[in-house]
Amino acid sequence: MKLNSQSRRKGLFAAFALVEAMVGTLLAGLLLAAAYASMANSFATVQRNRENIRASQIMVEKLEAVRATGWSGLVASPPPSFVEYYTPNASGSGGSGVAFYGDVTVADATVSGTAPSYLGDLKNVIITVKWTNRVSARGSASYSRSMTTLVARQGM
Repeated sequence: MKLNSQSRRKGLFAAFALVEAMVGTLLAGLLLAAAYASMANSFATVQRNRENIRASQIMVEKLEAVRATGWSGLVASPPPSFVEYYTPNASGSGGSGVAFYGDVTVADATVSGTAPSYLGDLKNVIITVKWTNRVSARGSASYSRSMTTLVARQGM
């Protein structure tokens, strides 16, 4: 009994079709996993950027409050520590989202070199904001940002 060469070739190509299907499925799975990982990383990056922007907004708000307070109010009673939320007043009284913990430090200004006569009329104000990001794929990460400005007795 002699096998037809055409039927032999057909069986050989059918075996290759199974291997090709398996390799194609493996590649599709890898591409799907990579697409999911890149989307998750993108969402986490957007969240971190939003938190950085919110921290900057909080610091600018506090610096504006210091500017509006004036010299006598700043020296007599420095601004206290504070807690701000990512979305203030979202759920009634407290707020929701990430909590930003801030400190306001008022100190005498320092100038390198010789001390000018107006040094007693300058204060250095440092506002520091700290928060913890719980969205990170690696767990939670702590962040900190600060802004510094000088305040003069006679204003600008």
